[in-house]
Amino acid sequence: MQVGDHTDILIAGAGQSGLSVSYFLKNHNIPHFVLEQDVIGASWQSQRWDSFKMNSPNQLNLLPGDSINGEHPEAFWTAHEFATRLNLYVTHHGLPVIEKTKVLSAEKSPDDPAFIVTVEENNHVKKIKARQLVVASGAQNHPKIPSHSNKVPSHIFQIHSSAYRNPTQLPKGATLVVGSATSGVQITEELLDAGRKVYLVTSPVGRIPRRYRGRDIMAWLAELQIFDKPASMAQPHELKMPAPLLSGIGEFGHTVSLQSLHKKGATIMGYLRDVDENKLEFEPNAADHIRFGDTFSTQFKSAVDQYVQSVGLPAAPPDNDEADTPDDDVLSATGQSQLSWSDHTITSIIWATGYGANYEWLKLPAFDPDGKPIHTDGKSIIPGLYFMGLHWQRKLKSSLIYGVCEDAEAIAQAILQHHDS
Repeated sequence: MQVGDHTDILIAGAGQSGLSVSYFLKNHNIPHFVLEQDVIGASWQSQRWDSFKMNSPNQLNLLPGDSINGEHPEAFWTAHEFATRLNLYVTHHGLPVIEKTKVLSAEKSPDDPAFIVTVEENNHVKKIKARQLVVASGAQNHPKIPSHSNKVPSHIFQIHSSAYRNPTQLPKGATLVVGSATSGVQITEELLDAGRKVYLVTSPVGRIPRRYRGRDIMAWLAELQIFDKPASMAQPHELKMPAPLLSGIGEFGHTVSLQSLHKKGATIMGYLRDVDENKLEFEPNAADHIRFGDTFSTQFKSAVDQYVQSVGLPAAPPDNDEADTPDDDVLSATGQSQLSWSDHTITSIIWATGYGANYEWLKLPAFDPDGKPIHTDGKSIIPGLYFMGLHWQRKLKSSLIYGVCEDAEAIAQAILQHHDS
């Protein structure tokens, strides 16, 4: 399969977002191509550690037209299993994906409605004119590492969470994990279980119990329609909040909290303030971060309880979950504001500091001063240009696989309208 010099629709990226748009276009018999710079599902395997499991149960990780196929709906796929499912999805639905084809740039001349897309395929660079372009390359595809890393002593091993695979990668000694969102706490837990000493740098991140009143917490989130909150109704702080802490490790996952990590041996630090050749300095706000997580969980469980009571829903009683027990006296927070590299035998740092988007290849005036796409529900200010997989693209669930189907269908409808105009 090859793309000619002219085509109507190109989709850049064959992850869950790009494939979902492709599914709807194929169902409408609209010719198009999906270009993937690597192979289908590559990022799921290249940016995840060995023991990684998804945080959402299987029943919430289905693409349009997909089904569980006999697998347990409340279990959790590994990254490899989900990548395999993406490949099977392409084969089953006959989606026009071309692998190993990297989009180098996309631009547009003022007097031509078509996009000029430059791609590299089999070491050959060529230009394709496309009437419409869907950017589904991911809004979380570029590792972010703080400037503090430049001041870390050269003998300290540094790695971003996207490149972490297992504890054997790290030199002997203690590890500083910077970042207490989902990746940071899950990697910390794995290191602790492997007998490693971990200092965890935290921030205010919400957490919720893995299961509550007999159901996976994600099922409650869906039933209470919290996932369906429109972006237009979100408060500014909500738009920046990371996903609440959860873990899919175990038969039906488990709860993870800062206090549960402390009980396993982690030292819970505040913000990382500064670094030099001899020491690390921290803000004294670890206790605030523990309280933030506890309050978040308490408020959410209260919302579930009120819902169960209001609709008369038969549900199990509240669970006794040790990891979800509030640390009322915040005894899990350290009083330390400094750590010496040598005195605390810290030999490695894992930067679990998240990802950003890399849109440098888009040579188009489609971004605000902060480099974020200017869009309405994924439709760019440039006619014929669309974005998929954005955080809060249309709703809270837009950045989840659970929300991809709705967003993809909306983008496909916009493409059809443009196609027919």
